[in-house]
Amino acid sequence: MLRVSMSSTNNQSLAINFLNFAVRNYISARILYLNNQLHDAGVMSHEAFEKVMKALIYFKDPSSKFGSIHQLNGLRNELYRSFGLAEPKDAKEIFNYYEDCYAYRYPDKKQPRSFSTNTNMFNSLD
Repeated sequence: MLRVSMSSTNNQSLAINFLNFAVRNYISARILYLNNQLHDAGVMSHEAFEKVMKALIYFKDPSSKFGSIHQLNGLRNELYRSFGLAEPKDAKEIFNYYEDCYAYRYPDKKQPRSFSTNTNMFNSLD
């Protein structure tokens, strides 16, 4: 018989909740992208990527504590470490782009030098 601790069950539910929210963020990002609202699509894409990675980490290690971490590259590193995965060649560049979109979501923030709303990076969302 498989026994699951209460904290493990709670974090598994948390992982599923992160996936549910990621789907909502992905749908929002696609709608924004298709309506040429590229900056907002970038922010929502960041949210989707972040929540999918957190969900995977929680599924792998239910005792993880990543709720307040929003840096995609840090989550990416933890994800690859946890699963023993080789890093894709272009992952850092893609996540840097979405980090720039996310960082520039407030009007009092200075626009990052590398920020743009070109459509090439949105192919990575799918």
